[in-house]
Amino acid sequence: TREPAALPIRVVPSAHGSFEVLDGFKRLRAYQEQGASELPVVIEPPSQPVEHKRLLLVANAPPRTITALDEARVVCSLIDDDQQSVAAVARRLGKRRQWVERRLAIGRHLCPRGQQQLAAGRIAPTLAQRLCDLPAGEQEALLTTIERHALKPTEALALLSAWAVADPSEQRALLRNPLATVRRAVPHTLSPHAIAVEHRLEEIGNALRDLATFEIPAELAQAYPGTWVVSRGA
Repeated sequence: TREPAALPIRVVPSAHGSFEVLDGFKRLRAYQEQGASELPVVIEPPSQPVEHKRLLLVANAPPRTITALDEARVVCSLIDDDQQSVAAVARRLGKRRQWVERRLAIGRHLCPRGQQQLAAGRIAPTLAQRLCDLPAGEQEALLTTIERHALKPTEALALLSAWAVADPSEQRALLRNPLATVRRAVPHTLSPHAIAVEHRLEEIGNALRDLATFEIPAELAQAYPGTWVVSRGA
């Protein structure tokens, strides 16, 4: 046909005689919905289950199609199902310990509404991490307020800061009318274009913070002799 060929999904043999999908979940679902009996696949060499989970993250990383919630679920699975320590997960994924702890907190403590919004990209990992310090009921109430009043990312973070030091009556007032408080904390004297640029810079900052936590796994370090330095001007 004139249409391009579908990309194959990537799978790896499991210990149970079946295959685990590493990349192509949406394509697999589309094949199933079409009632297809065959589909193209790339079979990766078999390895340990913990390595399969690392490969899942790697396969979906460039370009970034995986969310912070996906990362959190993989981290939780490695720790809860595979009995890996936080330090072991950090080494296997090439991340710093703090990154693993933040994703673990999101996987274990973020409320269902927060998980949905994080997966959809409506809240950033920074806000999700801050929410994890609160009980699920308070998370739900704050997320409802953030959505109802269309708070910007900086305003949502300002709301959480105000919430942390407020007494119960002040917290109820914040839920009813957060705008006066958060906009005093985050003055908006910029033009709409400048605000849009500010939001884009915040997204870039989040990406840079993820990059800062990346470490080359020990087993790959031999392939990269010398010291690599990333400067701010690079």
